[in-house]
Amino acid sequence: MTFGRQDLAHIRGPLIVLLLVAGTGAASLLAADRYLDQLKRDRGSAERQLNDARQRLQQVTSERENIGRFHPRYKDLIARGVVGDERRLDWVESIERYRERRQIFGMRYVISPQKPYTPAPGLATQSFDLRSSVMTVDLNLLHEGQLLDFLGDLQREVSGLYLVDRCRIDRIAASVEMRYAPQLKAECALNWLTLREKK
Repeated sequence: MTFGRQDLAHIRGPLIVLLLVAGTGAASLLAADRYLDQLKRDRGSAERQLNDARQRLQQVTSERENIGRFHPRYKDLIARGVVGDERRLDWVESIERYRERRQIFGMRYVISPQKPYTPAPGLATQSFDLRSSVMTVDLNLLHEGQLLDFLGDLQREVSGLYLVDRCRIDRIAASVEMRYAPQLKAECALNWLTLREKK
C-alpha cells in the first residue's frame, strides 16, 4: 500500500488535531512538571518556616521558664542593690552606723569612682555590665574580731555586694596610759559590685 499526496488531503484534519493534541499534551506535561517543582520549593520553604517557628516557640518557652524560675531572685538582687545604680549614700550611712555601734577608735575610708570589672576567671554576664567601686578602709582595732564584725556587718546591712580584695593587719604600739587603746591597724580594700543592664 502506498501513501500519496492525495491521501494527505484526507488525513490533514485529523493530523492537525493530532499535532494540536500532542502539543497541548506536551505543554501540559511541561506545565505540570514546573508546577510540581514549584510545589516542592513551596513545601521546602514551608518546612523551613515551620522549623523556625518551632525553634522560636521552644526559645520563648525556655525563656518563660527561666523568667518564672529566676525572677524572684532577680527582684531580690534589685532590692539588695546588686542590680541597678550604686547606693553610695546607703554605704556611707551603714559604715557610720557601724562606727558608732562598735565604737571604733579610728576609721577612714575612701570610695573610688565606679569602673568596669572583669573577674578572673571571666564571668559571662550577657545582658549586664559588671561594675566595681573600690573602697579602701583603715581601722584602728582592739582585736581581730572587730575586723570580722565590720566585714560581717557590711555583708548583712549594706546594699550591694562586696568582695574583700585584700586586708593587712599590723600591730601598733599600745599606750600604757590608756586601758582600752587600739592594738591593731587594719588596711583593707573592698570591691563593691553592681550589675547594670546594658542599653
